[in-house]
Amino acid sequence: MKAENLSILAVDCDQDSLLQIVKLFQSIPTISEVLTATDTNEAILKIINNSPDIILISYPPNGNTEKELFELAKTKLPDSSIAFISDTKDYAKTAIQNGVYKYILRPLTEKTAKELTKSALEKKQSNMQNRLDKVIGSNPSEVRLRFLTNSGYLIFNPEELLLGRSSGCHTELCLTNNKQEISHLSLIRFEEIMVPLGFIRVSRTHLINPRYIKRIIKKENILTLTSNGFEYDIKVAKNYIKKLSNFDLE
Repeated sequence: MKAENLSILAVDCDQDSLLQIVKLFQSIPTISEVLTATDTNEAILKIINNSPDIILISYPPNGNTEKELFELAKTKLPDSSIAFISDTKDYAKTAIQNGVYKYILRPLTEKTAKELTKSALEKKQSNMQNRLDKVIGSNPSEVRLRFLTNSGYLIFNPEELLLGRSSGCHTELCLTNNKQEISHLSLIRFEEIMVPLGFIRVSRTHLINPRYIKRIIKKENILTLTSNGFEYDIKVAKNYIKKLSNFDLE
């Protein structure tokens, strides 16, 4: 499953309520799968077989394995978000005792469902990033970058990146193998990371790796990058030409 997608398990013995929950979460783009269970026994099986990112429990649930359900969720799915949904506030203390800090009162609204999804997504991405940091940090002698893209996390060496190009509120990464990825970072944030690694801002929309500069035509403000037989011509802003003064200009 991609880093920007989530699955949810809804536990509710009331079929009408369950259908309403399913319909609501299926309308959220980042929810890729909606699982259901009518009691705690069925919920345990769904957790074992599917590892959902969100567990929404209608409280109190049906079944005699409530304790086992919470213990399983905490040990098997430490990155998942658990939430109670109830008609009253009577079970708020029980939720806290079980380490559940998301308590929703019915009716479940679209706004609340989106907020729960957003919070769970941020938790998932943050935990994934922390794990990547630990893995990459185990080899400090080599600089490795990791960016969240539309296809998941991309991990690479700075020398494998040719340029970054603004794409709305994201940045298109052009790699030396002629592949492209869309990073979730803005170009400004991308610049903060890459400039200390030797990258140069050459226009409002482009940040380049100077290792791949082939030529600069000063009178036309044109810069050419080359990699693996491919050439990329970039229009350079006049106020950025001085940054390229250490390179040969035509």
